[in-house]
Amino acid sequence: MAIITSKRTDVFVTYTIKPISAAFKDALEKHLTKFVCNKRREWNEHLSVMVDVYRDPNNITSIRYQFGTDFDDYMADDVEELIEEEINAWLCKASIADVMEA
Repeated sequence: MAIITSKRTDVFVTYTIKPISAAFKDALEKHLTKFVCNKRREWNEHLSVMVDVYRDPNNITSIRYQFGTDFDDYMADDVEELIEEEINAWLCKASIADVMEA
């Protein structure tokens, strides 16, 4: 008989976004990590910029956010707002036309 002394639960939430060229994956991920993850200051949370290599290999189509053990539903909405705000800020800095057409 096994005795479980600790249990870890991670929650992943995927946010669908308007497609952005995959050429900007690293730059967008760096920006979102800096301005979304660092705003929340939760050590066990992580953000990934996702490119679906099977359906749309040329575009970023979603952002996946890993929440830690303290997850509550309202957090998903808060992070979604932060992601939207920061993608818009990043698009302005990176020139929207260049990003969408690359």
